[in-house]
Amino acid sequence: MPQAISAVKLSQTPTPTQTLAATLIPPVTQTATPSAAPLEPPDATGTPASATTATAAVPGGMLPTPGAVATTATAAGVATSTPTTTATATSAAQSTATATASSTATSTETSTGAPTPTATATVMGNLTGWTFTSLRVQPDAVANSLTVFGDAVNNSSSTQTINRIYGTFYDESGNVIADESRTSDGYPMDIAPPGGRVPFSLLVLGIRSAASYTLTIENGEAQPTPRQDFDIYNVTQYFDGDDYCLSGTVRNPGAELSEYLYIVAVLFDAQNAVINMSDGYDADLPDVTGGKALDFEACAGPLGQSVARYELRAWGH
Repeated sequence: MPQAISAVKLSQTPTPTQTLAATLIPPVTQTATPSAAPLEPPDATGTPASATTATAAVPGGMLPTPGAVATTATAAGVATSTPTTTATATSAAQSTATATASSTATSTETSTGAPTPTATATVMGNLTGWTFTSLRVQPDAVANSLTVFGDAVNNSSSTQTINRIYGTFYDESGNVIADESRTSDGYPMDIAPPGGRVPFSLLVLGIRSAASYTLTIENGEAQPTPRQDFDIYNVTQYFDGDDYCLSGTVRNPGAELSEYLYIVAVLFDAQNAVINMSDGYDADLPDVTGGKALDFEACAGPLGQSVARYELRAWGH
């Protein structure tokens, strides 16, 4: 069973089955295109176009105008959408059904509190199986802290569980300025199938910058493997106060679920780094039995950053 879905949990010190040190995959420098081909709603048989991970590009890295309606689209199993309907593009589906693209549009929004990247992740140990990618550091001068956002990627051949994620942070001279005792991790799902990605946050108290840092994941074997083959469509972008929100429809095209269905929105900047993630939407399983469609909403604060695209990820069992 996954952990409770609300995003941030406090680090504890469990006895791990195995401790892996993850290596860094540098963030891909990309910006987002404005759109893709339209995603059709369910046909007369009630079967919508399939999409395990819905992604969307926001032109020029700008947040959508409050109340704007996004055009929903699909490309080889990947749902994409934009706040306008005037441009088209295509995107290739990856093994995890995500999409990225490029654009020459520039943002007219002024970001407040945007961090200056001062830290880079380094290899710790020689074990393989997990990597961290799409990393971003968000300092908080008021709270005298910083938060690392990113994706933990299971590159092993087995379903894995995340016991905890922690870090060690260094100054320019290589001195430790914060260790695992001052970090607390958060992630909406603690089980990842082979190739699966789990967004995470790591809060670090008492520092606002670092010259370098290491990230470590403690993991173990997990069963059963969660499904991620859910249909997500009719996605709309809008503001709710300061939050960037996504609403849409989800349908279970496969066997009935017996334990859970979680949906999480992940926001990305133009450099493909994670801005923030939503709390998980915990669906009532009777609402998705028999192929029934369920409306959902997921919101996350952009933390003063410009949102270039988003992903909607669903896990179920």
